[in-house]
Amino acid sequence: MPYALPGLTDRERETIVDWLWQGARITPKPPLSNQAARVIGEWEKFLNGAALKEQLMSRYVYEHLFIGRIHFQSLPSREFYRLVRSATPSGQPVVEINTARPYDDPGVGTFYYRFRKIEATIATKDHTVYRMTRQKMARYRELFLGNDFVVTQLPSYEPATTANPFNTFAALPALSRYRFMLDDARFFVEGFIKGPVCRGQVALNVINDHFFVVFFDPTRDRVSNDTLFLSDVSDLLRIPSERKSTLRLLSTWRTYANLQKKYLIAKEKYLMELDPDNKGNDINHIWNGGGVNPNALLTVFRHFDSASVINGFVGKMPKTGWVIDYPLFERIHYLLVAGFNVYGNLGHQLETRLYMDFLRMEGESNFLSFLPIKSRRALWADWYKDAKKSAENYLDVQFRGLERTTRVVYHTDDPKSEFFRKLIVHAGTATNPDDFLNRSPNDNWIDTNASPDEQRADRAMRRVANIRGLQVQALPDVAFVHVVTDDDTEDLAYTIIRNKALSNNSMVFKEGRRRVLEDDTLTVVKRHVGSYPNAFSHIPIDQIEDRIDSYLNIKDKLDYYNFAKKYAIQRNSPNFWEESDWHYRKYLKDQPVEAGLFDMYRFHRIAEKSDSQFKW
Repeated sequence: MPYALPGLTDRERETIVDWLWQGARITPKPPLSNQAARVIGEWEKFLNGAALKEQLMSRYVYEHLFIGRIHFQSLPSREFYRLVRSATPSGQPVVEINTARPYDDPGVGTFYYRFRKIEATIATKDHTVYRMTRQKMARYRELFLGNDFVVTQLPSYEPATTANPFNTFAALPALSRYRFMLDDARFFVEGFIKGPVCRGQVALNVINDHFFVVFFDPTRDRVSNDTLFLSDVSDLLRIPSERKSTLRLLSTWRTYANLQKKYLIAKEKYLMELDPDNKGNDINHIWNGGGVNPNALLTVFRHFDSASVINGFVGKMPKTGWVIDYPLFERIHYLLVAGFNVYGNLGHQLETRLYMDFLRMEGESNFLSFLPIKSRRALWADWYKDAKKSAENYLDVQFRGLERTTRVVYHTDDPKSEFFRKLIVHAGTATNPDDFLNRSPNDNWIDTNASPDEQRADRAMRRVANIRGLQVQALPDVAFVHVVTDDDTEDLAYTIIRNKALSNNSMVFKEGRRRVLEDDTLTVVKRHVGSYPNAFSHIPIDQIEDRIDSYLNIKDKLDYYNFAKKYAIQRNSPNFWEESDWHYRKYLKDQPVEAGLFDMYRFHRIAEKSDSQFKW
């Protein structure tokens, strides 16, 4: 039971005591259903093929899916599995081979890729779902088992090479690897957003609180599909997880800064040879998911010491954006997911955090390459205000290649926002382009498919999305709002997300000194976003306008205290768990596969009036 939340009722306590007196017997888990056994058998047979090409494909798939909750489309929505390496073949009980990282030597001559059912309670904070279907198996065959390449030798598990996927999987076409990741781009981004690397303020302050992510089109971006080029520069794409855990941060920073610089120089030389006329990128260089894949546009939210990623562009136009190509995508995965050792020492963790600076800046630099040349320096300077002088040379490395022009045509004096709008049109309807709550030009722009109550609630919540500046600092990072309608089956859930602005992300520590309070914003989402809610609010639909009026009048933490004391669900409220359960049931109803239990560890305590610091 989380600390300082309502305890068990007398009846609940008696139930547990009676169970203990009876011997605390646990009902055995039922065996796999015939349907599950058949589906899993087919997949295990597929992933344990004997051909070298099949073995290399399976190793690549495993190193990318090991952290996921595998859901088979034909099985119940709450049934999940892990892809593991086992000492036993299909048909026998799984004997999992445990290693710190998925590319570590399994220590046995022969092993098998198996699916192990997850029996633990599903919590949303680490629930990253990967869907397996018959179509997915066919897609794997198309990408990795074609006749246009040959695998003559399998890579070893030597520690010096396994951390570099551009060496390990050089025999697999880069285009196939990139398309594999793009097909489920949100899953792979969510891997490092929800994975063990993203724990705590220092780990999370490498990213902004709100930004958009898109990807280079695999058929248009030569860097992402040129296997030979990536093999040639693979030594420059090394990441810190190849090294033993140390605490030589300055030398590490310089070493990998120089590697990054050399890679960007090589990349620019390669692109100039392909495009000597210096034409630059156009909008079609951005992957649009073929108009059907919702992973083409993503939004990332940071909630101080945790984060979330959702499909589509959600919220007002953010400060920054990333454009990711294959070598960047793969390095992020191997740095933050596959290569992150949860048992590593402080040196390993800080080296990982420092190297991620380079990858973030590379994604931002790719984004700038689509904007007019004359606006790039000004935007970069705005993103990195007050950066330490010692870091400026490394920041400037990212401008390699930004002398190239762009073929995107602009008509306004705000090309960044204009480019985001162009991307929304470019990606099409599969990415939920209409954000009625945060980007509405007027009150008449409303979701015509929504019910009258929902439209009324949307109009009220839209006003919350317009709050910005100093007022925002009084509000929690993640607040869940329950709008009660006359029909309880139609009650609505909203999430209010606080986006805190920083002058730059170039420093690991002293985040408080880099806060720009006047640039803070709020985003309102009509669904549950975030794993750690900080506050609940319960609003009857016929009171929503008045309640929002009161919310808009919050100017400081004392105002928030008075508002929360009157309207919010308190940690010690008798109906706390009733409200918490409603949010989980609603989440489960709306997203039956992706939903999980929320973690209440960071639920705010409403401060006492005498507490001058108003600690939550």
